[in-house]
Amino acid sequence: MRPTCFQSPGLLLGVLLVIGSLSQTAPGEDPTKAEDFDAGYTVRLFVAKSDGSDPKPLIRAPEITSQGSPSWSRDGRLIAFDGWGKTESGGGAAIFVVNPDGSNLRRLTEGAMPSLSPQGHRIAFSRYSLGRGIWIMSSNGPDEELVQIDEEGWGTDWSPDGTRIAYTKYDGSGANLSIFNIVEGTRSLVFAPNESPYRQIYWNFAWSADSQTIAFKGTRKDGKAELAVVQAEGASKGLKTVATGDMLPAVSFFPDGRLMFSQAWSERENRLQLLTVDPAKEGPPQLLPNLPPELIYSDSCTSPKGDFVIYARKKPTPPAKPAP
Repeated sequence: MRPTCFQSPGLLLGVLLVIGSLSQTAPGEDPTKAEDFDAGYTVRLFVAKSDGSDPKPLIRAPEITSQGSPSWSRDGRLIAFDGWGKTESGGGAAIFVVNPDGSNLRRLTEGAMPSLSPQGHRIAFSRYSLGRGIWIMSSNGPDEELVQIDEEGWGTDWSPDGTRIAYTKYDGSGANLSIFNIVEGTRSLVFAPNESPYRQIYWNFAWSADSQTIAFKGTRKDGKAELAVVQAEGASKGLKTVATGDMLPAVSFFPDGRLMFSQAWSERENRLQLLTVDPAKEGPPQLLPNLPPELIYSDSCTSPKGDFVIYARKKPTPPAKPAP
């Protein structure tokens, strides 16, 4: 979701060592013991190769029973996600960060939908409580830095070039995407005021690798849901519908421009599956291969080079037993 270019040979070596460790047993897992990795979790994050093969749990943390909205920093050193569980009061989510090998898991603060800055030093996120809206904090936690940038925004994503943060805004006529320029301190709207064709634009949207476009799930004013790609400079520069139908608000970009999203798949009993599509080419979305078809998949992102993916998965709810 947030691709990268490596800054130095030393950093590249370190990232390769970390990535290599993902093919081994995840921290805390016993390689000699068969285990149901989904047991005890409502939704759990996994790391797999880019073709969906060789999945491993990102972390062992049974106290975080639901995990989602992963974000991988462009320099490869940090992953952020939101989670709910036994330690969260009032049902709210919290922001967590962890190393890519699953070590050094830390809870930072209450909040959801984190997005790491390119070098992983700061996190943009939303809050349900403690001041709803869009916030920026240090990846070391809010005690080091905590700034609210919009009290009315919701859902957010940091551009790969590090200069802008996008989030949703609403007015009397519908939903819009607001772009906050961190360098200049200016704000702009993707759709002209009161001219957005969408009544809702959902969270967990994503910037493209070149920081030129944003992909999102939106519901048009006629009630039709779609996956769309819009020019961040403004919808007048380009807006394209990429897919339609029942899908989750969970979109991410591969570095090569392909999109990954979660949509109901009729051939798999309408379970939500991960699909990929290239907005620059014609053709229907394709299943991400090598994923167990009996599971349900949701939030996702890619590693800096696109050779690994993180996704959330869960088991379907068993059918209710008929009454005697």
